[in-house]
Amino acid sequence: TSDSMNVKLLYYFLPALMGCFGLGAQDPFALSFQSNRALINPSFLGIHGVESIQMNAKMQWNNPGDVSDRYQTLSVLIEEPLPCTRLLDIGLKFLHDQEGKTRYKTTEIGFLSSITLTPSKNKFTKHNIRIGGDFSFGRNSLDFSNLIFSDQLDPKYGIYDKYGNLNPTAFVAPGNNQSWYFNPGFGFSYIRNANAGTHRSSVINVGAAAYRAYGTINTRWLQYNSLTGIATVDPWRLTAHFLYEKNYAHLNSNLSKIKFFAVYQNQGGIDYVEIGTRVGVINNRLGLMSSLHFTPYSQFTNNTQWIDLMLEYRFKPKQGRLIEVNLSYGHNIGGLSNTIGPILGLGFVYRLNRSTLCK
Repeated sequence: TSDSMNVKLLYYFLPALMGCFGLGAQDPFALSFQSNRALINPSFLGIHGVESIQMNAKMQWNNPGDVSDRYQTLSVLIEEPLPCTRLLDIGLKFLHDQEGKTRYKTTEIGFLSSITLTPSKNKFTKHNIRIGGDFSFGRNSLDFSNLIFSDQLDPKYGIYDKYGNLNPTAFVAPGNNQSWYFNPGFGFSYIRNANAGTHRSSVINVGAAAYRAYGTINTRWLQYNSLTGIATVDPWRLTAHFLYEKNYAHLNSNLSKIKFFAVYQNQGGIDYVEIGTRVGVINNRLGLMSSLHFTPYSQFTNNTQWIDLMLEYRFKPKQGRLIEVNLSYGHNIGGLSNTIGPILGLGFVYRLNRSTLCK
């Protein structure tokens, strides 16, 4: 029957769809920790203590040819600290990801909030605990017309017949080519600030976060994002981080900062680690960052590793304003062939030393 034929064809290309849909894999956005901390752990929201808008764009798989083949990601984060409450910060986020010619798109919009607790404070050391939440809704969509099915393949001519016409397929696409899902997250951080307010201060920040922390088996209440309606389990994403930052004062009060960070993520049984350093010079206006990404516990011996290099520059256009611009370049050093091309990133942050809501 036509129904059994459709099911059979679905199983033929299901593995490809799983890779495309991110089932049992990492999130498609593949965000760097250094420039997207609040989107990985919501307890980082408002940690700068100033109102800001942050935008980051990323392109990968930049092979020559049709631009639609590329993977493109855009993230926007608006942070609003509320000094009138003394402990609450709020924010809004927008994420959009497009993957390849099938136009597989993921879009998320969410509200974030974090609170700060200060259980201990003295002249030299300050201890903070930050707790954050992320309440996001997302939508997936796919252009099925750009997929190739097994019954379209001719043993001699491929997907075309001998006259150059595209072979037909018996597959009938689902009536709805998009699905909605709920993606809540929560996280916490413990922060120890020693010698705060001096040129010899240091910060230790450790914490963890979880996304999609809900039951997903046999449920249909915005808790899976399968476009084929098979209600595949949407795995948790668990994250843990460690960050250490140290200030150094030099001649003429030229302040340098050295930061070391390590991030561990696990989703659907896939482990992922990012470790890196950032060095800030010229009163921290210029920053150089490098990080290594790898999967140390992968079941495959030849897993993919890549290196990110980032250049950051900060300047003040006027009093009470700060602009940050960053450029990043990533390239794999093992695993997949280098023909996938580099990962290119561009970031922009605009900060104000005030709060609009609290005046």
